[in-house]
Amino acid sequence: MTTRRWMMNSSEVDELAAARSERGYWDAHWRIADVPDPVDASSTKPEDRLYRLLHRDFLELFSPRPQRLVEVGCGGSRFLPYFARTFGIEVSGLDYSNVGCDLARAILAKAGVRGTIVKGDMFDPPPELIRAFDVVASFGLVEHFEDTSKAIAACARLLRPGGVMVTLIPNFAGLYGWLYRFINPAIYEIHVPLTRKQLIAAHVGAGMDIIRCRFLLGFPGVMDVEGRSHAANASAKRRIAARVGRMIWRMEEAGLSIPPNQITSPYIVCYARAA
Repeated sequence: MTTRRWMMNSSEVDELAAARSERGYWDAHWRIADVPDPVDASSTKPEDRLYRLLHRDFLELFSPRPQRLVEVGCGGSRFLPYFARTFGIEVSGLDYSNVGCDLARAILAKAGVRGTIVKGDMFDPPPELIRAFDVVASFGLVEHFEDTSKAIAACARLLRPGGVMVTLIPNFAGLYGWLYRFINPAIYEIHVPLTRKQLIAAHVGAGMDIIRCRFLLGFPGVMDVEGRSHAANASAKRRIAARVGRMIWRMEEAGLSIPPNQITSPYIVCYARAA
């Protein structure tokens, strides 16, 4: 919990929590002009190193190959076509943003991949999604809720017994969070900073068995100034951060970066199994 939130009264905390998951925010977030390409784990670009690391994990975890996967919070998902193409999985997505769902469908269509995108609430999903999937994945979702364990438990309802949950979050409890407080405080404030131990505890509290939970990348280098706003229109702070980020990516590719750790790593990923 940030210093600012410690100083808030209960109504202000409630307003902040609501803002994290407010549909209008996410509709605006996903309203972009260009349809992005799917994740490409074969890319050798330094900025795609995160995807290559996750891909190695998935190759190990998805043995035997799962049949059905759902991404919760799939708005604008670039992962769904990747999962379908790479593992031959039947993919679905759940999100409560109309715009996010439309963008996820457009990305699938652009990739020539079939998938089912469902508009709905993760806390009250359509009955046909409950216990229907071998894998439930989320990429930057559960840290938007004050009760992390409740959010994870909601996702776990979609898993078959023995199914695998993939949870990726930004490490806003470390240096990455501090950078966002400085560069983009509006984004920082819609996240709940979670440590690795807290993420593990939230999964255990939701009745999951931990397979592995670890930090990813040695240093934050993912300060995006592309996409929704062109780099030329980004603030000077963000342009500088992007240049530094690209330098860090190149250093990591050359083996000159520090190992993943709780202070400087930008991401935490947790893999857990349903009972």
